[in-house]
Amino acid sequence: MNKILALLGLLILTYIVIGLIMPTDGELKAYNVISECWDEELKICKDENKGDECTFGVYEVCAAKHPEMQSIFEGMQNDTNE
Repeated sequence: MNKILALLGLLILTYIVIGLIMPTDGELKAYNVISECWDEELKICKDENKGDECTFGVYEVCAAKHPEMQSIFEGMQNDTNE
């Protein structure tokens, strides 16, 4: 009986740890939206030869286009940095 309880406890602990590490669906969606925006904006900068100022401004442009997704994405970054 003790072995079964120990195994059950280990499975529950593993589930909790994986849940804390793995990103949520909202975080994955935010990452995809922001990444696609960056790709689109960087392509525009490159195609129109707008230079480094355009390239370095992509972060702000995408943050303005998708503010909710940007805040989720930044939250993910802050959690990762901690």
